Amino acid sequence: MYLKELLSDITVASIVPTRERYVVQALSGLPLEEARVVVEYGPGNGVFTRHILERGSADCRVIAIESNQTLARKLSERLNDPRLEIVQGCARDLSRILAERSLSMVDQVISGIPFTLIPATVRETICAETARHLSSRGTFLLYQSQIPGGRAFVQRLIRPWFTVRQTKELFFNLPPLYVLEAAVRQDLSPDT
Repeated sequence: MYLKELLSDITVASIVPTRERYVVQALSGLPLEEARVVVEYGPGNGVFTRHILERGSADCRVIAIESNQTLARKLSERLNDPRLEIVQGCARDLSRILAERSLSMVDQVISGIPFTLIPATVRETICAETARHLSSRGTFLLYQSQIPGGRAFVQRLIRPWFTVRQTKELFFNLPPLYVLEAAVRQDLSPDT
């Protein structure tokens, strides 16, 4: 399924989903058990979504925003959890998506969006929207396929809005991933 979608949609980040053990490693630093609202950008087949739901509390809301219609439909067929809402749309519309649900702040944002492959205006809007709605105690976790210069590119991209807290390398995943954990810059935090 991933390969077919990758060939028809450049926003699909990988030809295969991330392996379970690496999802656990990528999410290990996030206090998902304490989160009330988690947003996931680009959930694909839901491998990260499942772990978010497993670790999330009984009253945690998970909003998974998937731009690919086929992947969004398959994800809704695969995962049946009342805490999960799958939105077929774009992360750049986070303000509207949250407002439609009477929400303004989120505790964690987890992104599998391939920032190196999407237009500059879209990726900058996504970063600005994320910073606008992420709690000062929250984390913007980005996982990206390892490509030459990719990590430096993403760090430069998020710098106007976020401070990188930690990076991780998941070399043995196929494809290898790097993970950035970032916080909203204190001078921009919406709730300080």
